[in-house]
Amino acid sequence: MHNSRKEAVEHEILLHHRYDVAKNPEFYNRAKQTTTSYDTSGVPNPHSEETCRKLSEVNKGKKRTPEMVEAMRQRMLGTTQSEETCKKRGEAIRKNGSNKGTRNSQFRPWYISTETFTYIFNDVSKNEQSILDGHYKKYYADIQKKFNKAGTLTTRKYGKVVAMGFIPT
Repeated sequence: MHNSRKEAVEHEILLHHRYDVAKNPEFYNRAKQTTTSYDTSGVPNPHSEETCRKLSEVNKGKKRTPEMVEAMRQRMLGTTQSEETCKKRGEAIRKNGSNKGTRNSQFRPWYISTETFTYIFNDVSKNEQSILDGHYKKYYADIQKKFNKAGTLTTRKYGKVVAMGFIPT
């Protein structure tokens, strides 16, 4: 029992550090609690009850009116890019084919090499493999970034990684 939520989280941080929960296979945690500063408990929902009800209906598909769809489209267009810019970008993507086949990074074969073995993934994206291995969706993409910065890294599953990336087409 703790006198405050902050004390409880501080104790959790201590336990996470002591048992190294991110690496220990006996724990479900894949990350350590490291700070008491970010905590959403006790923060009230910023939406009114009426807004929550409307959002619930929309998310269930019960009440999405054409006016709402048009308002969402206008908000999306108005906040980032003009309609002309969107059309130009779409034409460029269709022209260079970056959204198709092996030019789309979601479908490009990729590999992980250790000192003794190379694993080739040609039928599954990094996101899909991350989920299959029980990691968060962008795990292998993040590992790729870390590898690019450091030139080497060690993972639980593969050990020391000496090369990683997309297979050249």
